[in-house]
Amino acid sequence: MSWFESQDLGNGVVVIRDPGYARPSLAYLVTGEERAALIDAGLGMGDLRAFVAGLTALPVVVLQTHAHPNHAGGSHQFDRVLAHPRGMDKLKSGW
Repeated sequence: MSWFESQDLGNGVVVIRDPGYARPSLAYLVTGEERAALIDAGLGMGDLRAFVAGLTALPVVVLQTHAHPNHAGGSHQFDRVLAHPRGMDKLKSGW
């Protein structure tokens, strides 16, 4: 059984539910023709990269909306992460 749950919303969009701690955190996988974008990366307690690999074989870029741990905790599992420069500083230094 996986830590994560997903639901296909259609049109190349999948919502991924990370149960987190107090409340669940949601991430969205948007699949295009050449790559996929993962919007936010959950808490980081489960293997999100492996879960996403089960949903798409395309290269994945993470788009962080902000650097709170329940949205950015799993970003370290991915090779390419994009965020606002202020958020990126927090991602690099950790909480």
